[in-house]
Amino acid sequence: MLPKIDQTQMQSETCIAWNRVSFSCADFVHFLVVPLSCCSTVFLFHSLVAPLSCCSTFPGFQPKGFWNDPLDITEGDETSVGLTTPLFDDPMSTRSLDDLKRALGESAANGEDLRYSACAPERLLRIFSHTDEKGQEPPPLPREDQLKNRLLAETIYTRVGSGVMSVQDTVSLAKHLSIGFPLALRDDQCWTTIACAPKDACKADNTCSEAYKHTELKCNAWQEDNPTMNRCNMTLQCVGRQSGEACMAAMPGICNCPQEWETGSFACSKKCVREQKEQLTQAGCNVNQLIAALARQPPKSTEFMNGAVCHRDTNSSDGEGGEGFCKCVPSHRCALCTSGTHYRVQGECIPCPQNPGLIIVGAVLGIFFLCIGMRELDKRQFNLAFVSIGWDYFQVLALFADADIQWPQLLQDMFRMLAFFNIDIDIVAPECIIPDLPYQDKYFATMLMPIGMGIVLFASWLMNICFDKCRSFLVGSWLCLGVELL
Repeated sequence: MLPKIDQTQMQSETCIAWNRVSFSCADFVHFLVVPLSCCSTVFLFHSLVAPLSCCSTFPGFQPKGFWNDPLDITEGDETSVGLTTPLFDDPMSTRSLDDLKRALGESAANGEDLRYSACAPERLLRIFSHTDEKGQEPPPLPREDQLKNRLLAETIYTRVGSGVMSVQDTVSLAKHLSIGFPLALRDDQCWTTIACAPKDACKADNTCSEAYKHTELKCNAWQEDNPTMNRCNMTLQCVGRQSGEACMAAMPGICNCPQEWETGSFACSKKCVREQKEQLTQAGCNVNQLIAALARQPPKSTEFMNGAVCHRDTNSSDGEGGEGFCKCVPSHRCALCTSGTHYRVQGECIPCPQNPGLIIVGAVLGIFFLCIGMRELDKRQFNLAFVSIGWDYFQVLALFADADIQWPQLLQDMFRMLAFFNIDIDIVAPECIIPDLPYQDKYFATMLMPIGMGIVLFASWLMNICFDKCRSFLVGSWLCLGVELL
């Protein structure tokens, strides 16, 4: 049995816990002992990174060099950390399993933390909310059990204090909060802060530098030309705009999901694209695009209009923010370069050359004239060891571009030009010509470059032999013909 608690102590303890969990308005009715002023209490522990109040669960301001990343925690529970295969065979489930492991963290058998929890325990309540086949949660435990779990949660808060919360404490605390506050909002996603690479890619408040905007600029230009396709109630409509207005208009009726800023919208969207594929396809939607977007995969350069999310419009005509608008966004963590204007070299996005096609032509002509020059030197019995020494020297100089040093711009440009001697495919800026060039294609092209160069040199050697043989044969034929004539 719980010890008897007087009213003042109960209000104080409940008020502290109240500010660590997001609540629905029904909580005001359910917890009559908690005054409204509790919603304005200041956080007491630094580990609570999520904003309080019974209205908002979205992340706040993010400093430069960091990114607020939403983790999908809609599939599985605490036992899913040990899984190696996702619950469903699609990219959304693969992403969710990885996110769940990041959110909960990982610990060894001896209890040592291998990876800390990425999210605050107050945002992990959904993981510990067990639902039945219809998606309904079991009835809440008796009031006495709820109060007991609140006190257990407060015990963990007090014991940890301002220290770092372990994985075990995070899991235990989230469980106690889930049971102790049955009407607390169960967010579909928890937000975590991660560093950007390079640091200058991310500006403040989840925005990117000019070189790392991916399709955002093209998306903004498209929205100005298509103002009728910017209204939304769910992000699923924004990421399916390439399929047309009919698809956007049909989604709310087919999915019947809460609005994007309401709890359960993200999980409902995932369920919709899994269970309503035929109806979405009949409405003209590209289901594969929708699945990729919900798995946080960035759109292709040709799908730039899909690179947007639905934001609540607080200035809408109804005065209550009942409608949203599509806002163009860059890739997560500003990981991709601005499409069509920048490409990645040595981990940084740099401007594309003005005429990348001419660079390819110049590289091919350079190899051609190099073969001719080497042949002429060989004919004159020139010692090619000097060429080899010079070639190696330029290769070593080109490697300095990979060093984490702020070289002057002139030296950087020189190092990049010398990459030609390393047979580096980046010298022709392939992403500027093919923005959606898959990494594996570029990787294998780089690996096959030396083999390709060997084939070209071997072919050049064969052609040289054939040319000498043919010339000798032709010269001999003309001499014989002259002798006969004489």
